[in-house]
Amino acid sequence: MLFTFIFARIFRLRRTRAEQFASIVSVILALLLGFLVFLFALKVPCEGGEGMCRLSAVDAIYFTIVTISTVGYGDISPIENVALRTFTVFYIMLGCGYVFVVLAQIFEARLRALTTSIKRCVDVFDNTSSHVDSTGDGIADMIVPGRQLGLSGKEVDLSGDGQADFILPPSAFVYWMQELLPGLMLLLAFQFLSAGVFAAILPEVDYGTALYHCFITATTVGYGDVPMANWQSRAFASFHIMVSVSWLAAVLGSIDTLRAVRAAQMQRAALLIDPPDRDDIMSLDYDKKGVDEVEFVVGMLINLGVELCGEPLKWEDVRPFRLQFERFDVSKTGRLSSDDLEEYVKEQETRQRRREERMAGLREERLELQEQQKQARAERVESKRAKNKNGRMSSFLTRLHGTSKKRIAPQPVVAPIADAAPSAPVRVDP
Repeated sequence: MLFTFIFARIFRLRRTRAEQFASIVSVILALLLGFLVFLFALKVPCEGGEGMCRLSAVDAIYFTIVTISTVGYGDISPIENVALRTFTVFYIMLGCGYVFVVLAQIFEARLRALTTSIKRCVDVFDNTSSHVDSTGDGIADMIVPGRQLGLSGKEVDLSGDGQADFILPPSAFVYWMQELLPGLMLLLAFQFLSAGVFAAILPEVDYGTALYHCFITATTVGYGDVPMANWQSRAFASFHIMVSVSWLAAVLGSIDTLRAVRAAQMQRAALLIDPPDRDDIMSLDYDKKGVDEVEFVVGMLINLGVELCGEPLKWEDVRPFRLQFERFDVSKTGRLSSDDLEEYVKEQETRQRRREERMAGLREERLELQEQQKQARAERVESKRAKNKNGRMSSFLTRLHGTSKKRIAPQPVVAPIADAAPSAPVRVDP
């Protein structure tokens, strides 16, 4: 249970309904995994002492619950099976780190609901004022700060007008009793009822021994000195372990939260009953122009340890909200009126209209630019196509000219012969 408590504190997160449903389904699947493995792989000595037998369905779920809850009675164990022992070691980590953590969170939600119901019934007997007149019109329109469900502390008049302006926290005894007593009483009642069931289904066990066994089981000690001798006792033991261990882990897991709430309540009461001195108040002067109302309130909240988004509140966190207030305060009077808000809405609408017009202009320019780019791209493609066409024609003519030269043999060039001079007459002898 110690490991379950530690993991529950580490992974304590708020979850949506879908995430809770997924967690419950995963828990069921994890239990089913252990049940099937132990049902078909784990063997124990048979009742007659001859040979080894598989576990029954009841014994398999019983051993699964006993294992992952770290109760460990020792009546069933993986004997001389290295693979099964290895699986059991990792399965115990899964059970402690996830299965019982989810069960503890489920029971903690039920515990808060039960505590709230009990405190709502007790609240009828609380005589402190529940509302106070905050505007001076005679109508109690605000819940008195410090008043809580259940029994509260004494009333405190801070303004001296005879009305309760703050209610102190209850005494430590009352606080812890009304926060923890409902869960503890229900847990004790369940142990007494479970002891009666064990005494009825185990004839050799009396009521006192059964009650001792229930408390030893709920704390996950599990000595194993009270044997679960039949299948009925093992079936009910599985149910008893799941409820008792989860419920006790939920009760213990809520103590840290309750302690933090109690410390914050006492710190707030101390600041209101015993206000800070002059030096402490002047230390709240953030802008060095004197402590105004905003600086005083924010400074006191910072001193109280108020958190924003899980981190301590700082002046740097307040600045964005003050800037937002200045945007709303169109008239610059330091107060927001309906006229300021209407003017702000008109200004926002004007800005939105200008933004839409600017975006429309940008879209038109973008479309025009895209059209120009498209035309330029088409011109480049056409120019490239024309160049390719001319290049192919020139290449064709070049090849054609070269082919014609190869087919026609070259003729020798004959130089022209000059006209010869007239020759002398030939004389013929008779």
